[in-house]
Amino acid sequence: MKKAIFVLLALISFSSAANELEVSTANITCVGHSQNGLYEYRVGLVLKNNSDKELTLISTSQGASKHYDDPTVPTVLIGNVSELKIDGVLIVPDSAELGLVTIQPTEGAQVYEIYKSRSPLGQKAKLGYHATSAYGGRFNNWQGVVTSGVEDITNYVACQP
Repeated sequence: MKKAIFVLLALISFSSAANELEVSTANITCVGHSQNGLYEYRVGLVLKNNSDKELTLISTSQGASKHYDDPTVPTVLIGNVSELKIDGVLIVPDSAELGLVTIQPTEGAQVYEIYKSRSPLGQKAKLGYHATSAYGGRFNNWQGVVTSGVEDITNYVACQP
């Protein structure tokens, strides 16, 4: 019973967090092929604060990943936070290195990444931002996932096999 209540509370809090932030502008452009044969895409997002309080975002993306919630349209998520440990010691970066930005209600912040893929994405993709609690929550950054609708990939022909 306690487990079911915890899961329900987690779902409710995640759903409210996802409503605090939205992707107001999304853009994905094929840059071409890299020297090692990977397809390169420039992904850019403008994230808008829909809440009635200020939000702190990590605006420096630390990577990207591709998922298929819809088998015909991939979702490319940027902004995943990965923590580094050396000999079991957590290495905490300077807040400037994370690109921490605090946005007030109705303001936005930009996040971008070069996404590299072994295979082309196709003509369309969904784009999203994924943030976790970084470094034990010390930066008090927004956590969750927000995604755009389906976007056309600009310069699609540059990523043809």
